[in-house]
Amino acid sequence: MGAILMRFNLYVKLMEECGEVVQACSKVLKRGRDGVEEVNLSEEVGDVLGVIRLLQSKDALDPVVVGEKLKQTYEKYEDLEL
Repeated sequence: MGAILMRFNLYVKLMEECGEVVQACSKVLKRGRDGVEEVNLSEEVGDVLGVIRLLQSKDALDPVVVGEKLKQTYEKYEDLEL
């Protein structure tokens, strides 16, 4: 049960951290990328990446699927401007 509860908690943390990234992006769009807003966005993205790495370390994500989707997403959006 402990492993299941830990994964559930990590899923909840991922949802929370993704929500904080959404808020940070909104602030960057409203106020610009300079200063505190850019730092906050960087910190929130770091939190998301940390939770993702924890999920990977606990085999909660399929590395093949993640890798394929990462490549597809990069190719899809690489031409977008900030």
